[in-house]
Amino acid sequence: MSFTFEQLEALLERQEKRFEQFQIRMIEMLTQKMNLDQKEVTDDPFKSHVDQIVNSIHEFHFDDSAGITFETWFKKYENLFEVDLKKLDDAAKVRLLLRKLGTVEQERYSNFILPKNPRGFSFDSTIELLSQIFAEQSSLFNIRYQCLKMTKAGDDDWVKHAGLVNRERERYKLSAMTEDQFKCLVFVCSLQSPEDADIRTRILSKIEQCPNMTLQEVTKVPEIGKPKA
Repeated sequence: MSFTFEQLEALLERQEKRFEQFQIRMIEMLTQKMNLDQKEVTDDPFKSHVDQIVNSIHEFHFDDSAGITFETWFKKYENLFEVDLKKLDDAAKVRLLLRKLGTVEQERYSNFILPKNPRGFSFDSTIELLSQIFAEQSSLFNIRYQCLKMTKAGDDDWVKHAGLVNRERERYKLSAMTEDQFKCLVFVCSLQSPEDADIRTRILSKIEQCPNMTLQEVTKVPEIGKPKA
């Protein structure tokens, strides 16, 4: 079947019009869908509120040397979960919390709870597990000892130094300190002479093993009572 030039031209025009009509219909459908999606967001102010809160929460990256544990990180956002997000069910809170773990932290948590799934734990249980996994690696006595040895860095301003002191005070857990622990801490901190370096190390090691030692027990550590040569 052959076509004249005029027939081919008319056929192409019809096809072009059909294509234009198809494009118009697609644009209309996409516009309607976008408007519908926008309406759903607008009609759900709580979802929008949750999104804003989620975006305000920084990812957790464990750094024991800097004192960044899960407990210290969660304290900053605990009020958000208890007040602003109280309408969320327990499972949703767990998902949100785990989304805010760094990649390394997520993998470490997942490996720790195997063969169980994160869905199998309540929000409170998840917090307890994360606090256990990403906790202080140093003993409480050593944290207190290092706290009392703090000195201001030359390039730190007063505000920054005050912030560091305040952070270390939180790690110090002063309210949980017993009288015997305080006496032992002062005793060890007083051993600053180079001649006492070895015995100071011995006492620190002993208290690491027995954190509830009394001052009388500390003085019974081998070598401490021997006269210097």
